[in-house]
Amino acid sequence: PTTNPSRKPTPVPTNPPSPPPTPNPSKQPTPEPTTNPSMPPSPNPTNPPSPPPTTNPSRQPSPEPTNSPSRSPTTAPSKQPTSEPTNSPSRSPTTNPSRQPSPEPTNSPSRSPTPNPSMHPSLEPSIEPSSEPSLSPSTSSEPSSQPPSGSQTASYDESLGAPKCSVGLSCDSGTLLNGRGTMNGGNETNSPNTLNNCTDGNSGTYHIDESIDRIVVSRASGGEGDLTEGENVTITATVWCWSQ
Repeated sequence: PTTNPSRKPTPVPTNPPSPPPTPNPSKQPTPEPTTNPSMPPSPNPTNPPSPPPTTNPSRQPSPEPTNSPSRSPTTAPSKQPTSEPTNSPSRSPTTNPSRQPSPEPTNSPSRSPTPNPSMHPSLEPSIEPSSEPSLSPSTSSEPSSQPPSGSQTASYDESLGAPKCSVGLSCDSGTLLNGRGTMNGGNETNSPNTLNNCTDGNSGTYHIDESIDRIVVSRASGGEGDLTEGENVTITATVWCWSQ
């Protein structure tokens, strides 16, 4: 009999006790006893693994990849590409160019210039003069000490009782003469707008009966110079004529 009796004896004793009990009992006994126990179990597992691999791969793969990559790559590319581009560009370029071009222009300019030139020309004038000079040069023998003032829009002068412009290329009455007197629908601002107090008739309806709506005085010779005393001028009048 054993010298170390069990602390949990069976409630019913076994009929045939073991003749030669093992001196080294298993530390991890099976939950159910086997009907045919191994006579001499192997102390060491076999070195060569099983020839047929398992059909259920491990759910926890190794942290390091294999040194021999697969000969059959995947047909589905990665959704997370590498952060660095490849040194070998694609042989088939994309049909959709980037919406964010590079900040630096290409060294090879386009062979087909744009049909729409810039709306903002350069602030620096051309070094080469124009091949087509002005058709109406200045008639003054002395060069102008001041640049021309350009076209002017008249303003009402209370002392004159009429619209007035300062020095300029032309003088435009704008909307100051629009209408006539106090006619229906077309009251003229500061009427009669004449130097000799000649008054206008007030009868009629705006743009049904006659009225002078605008007057522009400009140089007859054209050019870019300002109007000068004694110079011939062109008077352009916008009128509403009445016809019977």
